[in-house]
Amino acid sequence: MDLEMRVDAGEYDAPTPWADPAWRREAMAWARDAAVARGPEPRPVREWLARLRPWSVVVRIPLADGSTV
Repeated sequence: MDLEMRVDAGEYDAPTPWADPAWRREAMAWARDAAVARGPEPRPVREWLARLRPWSVVVRIPLADGSTV
């Protein structure tokens, strides 16, 4: 997957696996595969944004049918 990933950590500086580009690629490949298994392909985008907080991570993946997972 050749998508860029931008991580918004807000004002928090907590070490997480999201700091590792290889880990991010693997996690997002898993998320993409899970989205594909659900139905529509992810819509092409230039980058995905991960909203990172010490207690959670949110990544929205837009799908070709207009929905989001």
